[in-house]
Amino acid sequence: MTKMRAWVGFVACLLPLGMLAVSTAQTSLQRNEQLRREGDAAVAMLAIPAAKPGSNAFASVWLLRYEVPALAHEAVMSEDVAAFDRRLQLRHQQVPHGFEATDSAAFVSAARDRYPYTPSTKADLDALCGLTTDDCLDYVRAHREQAITGLSAFRPLLPRIAAIGQHGHIADRFSADAQAPAPEWGLLRARLSEHALDFVDGRVDAALSATCTDAVTWRRLSTNSYQLVATVVGRSFATASVTLASQMLAELPPDHPLPASCRLAFSPPLPEEALTCRAISGEFRTVAAAIVGPDHDPDDSGIAKAVLRRDDARRRLATLYAPACNAQTRRSVMLDRPVPRTDTSSYSLGCLLSLTDCQPTAEAGFDHSRSTRRGQDTIARLRMAAALLWLRDRPQDARPLPTRLAEMPASLRGPGRAIEPDVDGRGLKVALFEPGKDGPTHARLPLPASRHSAAGR
Repeated sequence: MTKMRAWVGFVACLLPLGMLAVSTAQTSLQRNEQLRREGDAAVAMLAIPAAKPGSNAFASVWLLRYEVPALAHEAVMSEDVAAFDRRLQLRHQQVPHGFEATDSAAFVSAARDRYPYTPSTKADLDALCGLTTDDCLDYVRAHREQAITGLSAFRPLLPRIAAIGQHGHIADRFSADAQAPAPEWGLLRARLSEHALDFVDGRVDAALSATCTDAVTWRRLSTNSYQLVATVVGRSFATASVTLASQMLAELPPDHPLPASCRLAFSPPLPEEALTCRAISGEFRTVAAAIVGPDHDPDDSGIAKAVLRRDDARRRLATLYAPACNAQTRRSVMLDRPVPRTDTSSYSLGCLLSLTDCQPTAEAGFDHSRSTRRGQDTIARLRMAAALLWLRDRPQDARPLPTRLAEMPASLRGPGRAIEPDVDGRGLKVALFEPGKDGPTHARLPLPASRHSAAGR
């Protein structure tokens, strides 16, 4: 009897613990189901639309070094895409889930065997203005022979870079994979030194018009980009071109005729020019393919499917990328407030139960909000450039600069960061949300005609 009582007492003690365990498990499962629904919503948010504006510029950038006729771009690009897909298929056959597979041979375009190729060295590119060079005009004046020699290596590419402007968007043509070949985006900046040299050599109107045309092209393409690297480089090229055009206007008289392309280049920016949703969607596809695998893997069945849990890993990844597309981010951009940093610290029950998706997705997660804050800095620079043009259009207004800035249209003043006179009163400045390590805290542009007498024009 005593033993029976002891046993009943023991069971009575365990019962609350069991009920607590059941309740905890039920709560965890409900929470996991909620996270799954949120993950599905994030995956849907990151879907890339089939319809995109205009034609795709990817092939033109991918084939820059080759003298491929424009009408042959699509055929060569299709060959390269098919060749890379064959490589992926072979790699997948050798290592079914591809987590440690690497390709030792660099992928080379089919154009290499058919069309003239333009080589260059790192020294050639280093001799040119960079996308972050403070003053490209001053640079080519101080390093004239070096810039001319460096630019000569890229002469065949310059009209091809200009022709990219006929396209409407950029999207990667290769299948999403961590080892997918990439264009040489750094070649684009050769145009900056070309325009700067033309300007200092007296070809002023051609230089100013072409610089503004480049700014218009890359404002459009970076906004309609489905690749994060293309968005980042495109924005940098657009702002570098606007900066160079501003420096040209600073050396010209206030009544110098303004090319039509500069009206477009200096137009007030739209919020879409700061958003990175399209680019992040493309980045999500690439990272998901690299650490999770294809969307529909024929080998995922039975035990493999239960263990690998690719769908859960893809959902987990999507929740890390989707904040770039949500309403809070758009609201922050509209109000010109810094986009909040992304929290990548949470883990779902599905992640903890999986053997493969926990660690890779944790390592893949980083603060994607930085890209959007840099986009916000891009439109702040463009808004400041639009303010320059507004001031230039009112040469008779001799009131103090702060007074004139205060009376600009709301679209130029902006809802957040103020455009201010620079310290010397000969330029404008605006604060940056994401200046980078040891970078300047403000972007600056010179006022129109502020360097005219010094330039001796």
